[in-house]
Amino acid sequence: MSENKEDRSEGVLLGAYIEKRIEEFGLSQGQLAKRTGISRSTISRYCRGETTTPEADQKIRILKFLDGSEDYMKGFRAFCREESGEDVGDDATEKSDAPEHGAQHSETPIKPARPHRLWPLYSAVALIALWVVVQFGVEAYWLWHSAAEETAYQEDAVQLQEFAQELATPADRSPTQNAEHDFTKEDLASHLSMWWSGGLLTFRFDVPAEVPLRAHISLRVGQNEPKIASGVQQYVPGDVVRVSLEDRDNNILAGPFDITAEVEIAVQEAISFALVDRREPILCAAGGCEIRIGDLCEGNWASLKLGREKGLSEFTRDLSSCSAETSSRRECFAAPARFFPIGPGEQIFGVLEHKSGASFAFETAAQDLRLDSSRAARSFTQLQPTDPSADIPYALAWYEPPSVTTRRPFRVELTAGDCLGNGASLNRNFKNIYFDVDGKGNVQGQLDNFLIPEPARETVEILLTGLDGEVYGPYIYRFDAAAVIEAAIKNAEKPDSISCGKEVAYRLELENITHACDVQKDHRTLLSWGHVDEVRLGPSLEQMGQVFQINLDPATIIDLSQYRDLHPFDPLFSFPVPNDWPEVFFEILYRDGTTSVTQRIKLPL
Repeated sequence: MSENKEDRSEGVLLGAYIEKRIEEFGLSQGQLAKRTGISRSTISRYCRGETTTPEADQKIRILKFLDGSEDYMKGFRAFCREESGEDVGDDATEKSDAPEHGAQHSETPIKPARPHRLWPLYSAVALIALWVVVQFGVEAYWLWHSAAEETAYQEDAVQLQEFAQELATPADRSPTQNAEHDFTKEDLASHLSMWWSGGLLTFRFDVPAEVPLRAHISLRVGQNEPKIASGVQQYVPGDVVRVSLEDRDNNILAGPFDITAEVEIAVQEAISFALVDRREPILCAAGGCEIRIGDLCEGNWASLKLGREKGLSEFTRDLSSCSAETSSRRECFAAPARFFPIGPGEQIFGVLEHKSGASFAFETAAQDLRLDSSRAARSFTQLQPTDPSADIPYALAWYEPPSVTTRRPFRVELTAGDCLGNGASLNRNFKNIYFDVDGKGNVQGQLDNFLIPEPARETVEILLTGLDGEVYGPYIYRFDAAAVIEAAIKNAEKPDSISCGKEVAYRLELENITHACDVQKDHRTLLSWGHVDEVRLGPSLEQMGQVFQINLDPATIIDLSQYRDLHPFDPLFSFPVPNDWPEVFFEILYRDGTTSVTQRIKLPL
């Protein structure tokens, strides 16, 4: 072989063995360095043959990783013998200089040695020497341990520098190395948490777990001094945000990366979350929006724009001259005086502009009406404007059975002047409300809601007067009375029973007992029986041939609503039961095609 003695040193052979094994495992030098805790530059010097004499600790750590903790020298020794024919790294084979067996035998027997008289002195000296050796060994161990820690720190510093070089020059690394250490700004930005509260934007940046030992993330926001990226920090729209990887001496190892674009996306999401999930600082309902002006002023926002289409500004609130101390905490902007009309669930598009010049678009929606228990069971019908292009307040109507005090069956509610979604609450912004259902003139109603008869022209006109006397309207709505009744029927429960009993008549002092089944007219049950198509009766399950049609349409219900008491009217149906029927079987067929459970009624004696 042509190699000289120096090239065949143990360090050169160790480097060749490392290259052979990492190629077999599909590893890189950087991965081996990371697994063994030895710097990549040291591994590289071994592989290039620049180290002739390896350090014992490094050699053991490398071979234990490559060949396992047990017999970790076995593979390397075999490789050395294969390459050079020498057992490099093993203890030198002892060559015995003793003559052959029997060559030194003597004819004279050897006498056993007698104990020396100084043996106790020798034993004491030996014990003292042993104690000195043990103490020296302990001191030597701690000196070696301290030196090893310092060496490990130096190797970690070298490793961090190499890691920074890998981040800065990704083209010089293999795909395996890229996958091992590649930190992009997207990776770092994924550890950013942003939220919007009280008009202020705050965020937290958590240090990724993958950041190497003795390093940290340094964050610079705007012109502020760099800070270690942890804890809550305030963000001002328009600030440039940079993040870098640094060692504990603040030496930049990677970056800085500009993550301003990623931060702005997080701001957008934080604003949307606050508006949609927490409904602050802007809360919209049918009638208007309640805005925490003080919060927006505290956050140094310049203006707020809202509209019902993207890019359309129907409402603008200037915030440039306000302050959190002087501005009211809440302000109600309601239709029709100060806001555009909106209904429950309607989308609202907005833009917030900051004093720094940055702007953020967002979407929110008017919340549904919050109904108390007395109103939750009612079925509301939205009233549509007669002119589709008319921009008028959201209005509701529902059927209300006549009572002792009134025979007007319909109640109307105008969701204007309100921000809280509790239904109409016009008292704070308006003085009076008027309606006209027949074209003969305005009738004053209650501001919260008011009762009306069936409109003669299928329209209702509503007019408002403000606290300062200003007139709003008239607002003209289509009013389909039949549709309002149908909605009320749909919301009512289906009936599932009838009434059967005996009727006693006295003639010529003779008692005559008959039986009958019927359903009486009642304002409380009319809506339920609006579900019914027919009722079938009979003396048995197989004989239910008596059929009664229930013709209870919306027009009939409206006509009956003009009367306070319905008992004088004929029942919905009445059937005199034949005397030979001991019991009655019946079932109810509904308008939607379903059928009630077939029931049996035993007639009383």
